[in-house]
Amino acid sequence: MKKRVLIGMLAACAFTLSACGTAEKPAASGAEKPKTEQKAPVKKLTAEEVLAKSAEATKKVNSYTAEMTMKQAFEIQGKKMDTSSFINMKSQENPMLGKVKIKITANGLEEQGNSANSPNSIIMDMYVTKDKAYMNSSLQKDQWTVMNISGENAGPLSEMGGTSSMNPNQQVEKLKKYAKDVKMTESGNQYILTITASEKKMNEMLSDLIPNSSKMESQGAKVDIQMFKMVLGINKETFLQENFTIDTNMNLMADNNATSMEQHMTGKLTDYNKVEKFEIPKEVTENAVEAGVN
Repeated sequence: MKKRVLIGMLAACAFTLSACGTAEKPAASGAEKPKTEQKAPVKKLTAEEVLAKSAEATKKVNSYTAEMTMKQAFEIQGKKMDTSSFINMKSQENPMLGKVKIKITANGLEEQGNSANSPNSIIMDMYVTKDKAYMNSSLQKDQWTVMNISGENAGPLSEMGGTSSMNPNQQVEKLKKYAKDVKMTESGNQYILTITASEKKMNEMLSDLIPNSSKMESQGAKVDIQMFKMVLGINKETFLQENFTIDTNMNLMADNNATSMEQHMTGKLTDYNKVEKFEIPKEVTENAVEAGVN
């Protein structure tokens, strides 16, 4: 149970894991209109142009911080469970590395555990490079494990590495092909882009956003997206993504067990190019035990 919950949460994270101009106020009635030089009207950007500018802006990103909250409702073998997760992540480009801390609180997890003493909260710490993931959870106490996530073992975790693979802004480049499906409005200093995938495009979008999703089947995990809606807040000046909301309904097949899941995730992105360099502690790399993908 815990493994299926974590796989579903990580896959959803990876899936995780981008609206300009204002009208001038009319002169007061009866007032003499000042003679000013006529300025050309400001051209409003289209969703396609905003996505293109955002994709260009992200090329200069080498680090950032992300904070996300996620609520999930599972139904596994006829049994229901709700989880709430808080995810804090730092990512850097050189060297490519992600530092992730996840706290998952689940109603019903203790009943589904292996013993009556199973906790209803799990805390996970992770360091993810382009080819390895070092993990530790409150269930493992002080024991770290390391998993190869490159090549045939690539899966959801491989999307949680450095800026190039996990940066939500990088997903903007991939979303450009769906720009005609994007609805754009403006709010304050942000362009608000809403992406709702049609049923026909859901699996295509999944394949684009999670390049290794096709390999997940061989690892006992298959994701079938039933509904997907993403709302992105993009800064009008920097064209970098500042916040997002993602709603997803999906079916997950893991270990020959079907799981249906409804998910609501919100997040904010800050500290672009301001994250202090970090590395994996030696005690982690030297003492981590090899772990398989299953």
